[in-house]
Amino acid sequence: VVGMSPVHVGPLNTTQAYWLSTIEVDDIDAAVAKAAELGAAIIQQPKDVPNIGRFAVLRDPNGAAIAMLQGVPAEEDDPTVVQE
Repeated sequence: VVGMSPVHVGPLNTTQAYWLSTIEVDDIDAAVAKAAELGAAIIQQPKDVPNIGRFAVLRDPNGAAIAMLQGVPAEEDDPTVVQE
């Protein structure tokens, strides 16, 4: 799956073009805390993105940037949605 969007000024604070790989995690708050414990710098704390989920941006100890996403549950997985 791939998504593209224009970034005028993103969390990495650069005006140059860049790729930002995103990994999906089950619990973003726990994953970000563990990454910080292991030496990652938190560039963007987890925040809610409507209809997408919770998103965070980190930089590993070597300087590489990566994002984490805890996506919103699919409708079929949501127990509050009644299937007809």
